[in-house]
Amino acid sequence: MKKMRANHRFQAVMAGHPTDRVPLLDEGIRDDVIDAWKQQGLPAQSALRDLFRYDPLHVLEVDWAPQPGWQGAIETATDRAEWRKRLDHADPKRLASLSAAVHTAQQRQAEGHLIEFPVHEGLFLTLGIDAWASFESVLTLIAERPVWVRAIMDDQAAFVAALAEQVLQQVQVDFVSFSEPIASRHGPLIAPDTYRALALESYRPLLEVLSRSGVPTIVWTSYGNVRSLIPHVLEVGFDALWCYERESAQMDYSALRREYGHAFGLIGGIDLDAVLQGPTAIDAEFDNTVIPLLQKGGYIPLADGRVRSNMPFSHYAYYRQRLEEVADQTGNRSLSGG
Repeated sequence: MKKMRANHRFQAVMAGHPTDRVPLLDEGIRDDVIDAWKQQGLPAQSALRDLFRYDPLHVLEVDWAPQPGWQGAIETATDRAEWRKRLDHADPKRLASLSAAVHTAQQRQAEGHLIEFPVHEGLFLTLGIDAWASFESVLTLIAERPVWVRAIMDDQAAFVAALAEQVLQQVQVDFVSFSEPIASRHGPLIAPDTYRALALESYRPLLEVLSRSGVPTIVWTSYGNVRSLIPHVLEVGFDALWCYERESAQMDYSALRREYGHAFGLIGGIDLDAVLQGPTAIDAEFDNTVIPLLQKGGYIPLADGRVRSNMPFSHYAYYRQRLEEVADQTGNRSLSGG
């Protein structure tokens, strides 16, 4: 098969169509890891792209935060009114930044880059965790004032939908991603029905915009054991799952594929601990998980966590070499392949 552009390759795999090979995504290696690897012989960060193949990916970044920034809880009607003012999709400064981001994305798209458009940080971050709120205060708010929480989530989603529609009128992105850090290895921090009512239902206007705009793939990105949330996520219209730090056996990608078939695409799924252990464990992970999933289609393999400075460069190199080998070997397969 003729060599494909990165964006066409991604779309084909997610749609279950034949490809020249599966995409080879980048783990987003941080500077501290590169510094550690330089001590092990890596000349420079740029050398990674000389040594390994990575499909070019551009992330279309938009600032979804209140402007000016918000400090403190949103507890009263007055708070909410002021917060909504700061979520102004027509703010000139915000639009200037948006225009620059769109222009860059258009350039990268013309060069054949895969375009990712992150649109939401999820329930907990919207409610202030990681900024001014604690888990305890947010969980108390969810338990005691669920209608209020839903109103805040509706406000955020409406703002994002309005701004995203402006972006999508100018750029045809390859996938949109929702980040949802909501679980530990033991399971979600709130009940599945609560998550659906407060978060997923609030996303519907945004999901409708994405559908109208012809976004081919909507990816739900999460962490830990989100097994009990998956049926709800699929029901509202997500197309793919990208889960980090899966750890729990309930999040085994092979098991999810057996249970759900090809109801959604899968991204990630390679146990980072296996990569950390070295070639023998890497080979076992590829033989038992990666290759069978690739043969079934609808799967893009990648390590399921952030590569950290304790990762030996030789282990990372072996993992990337195996990834390239199996990517080439399983090219030209569709969902019915294997």
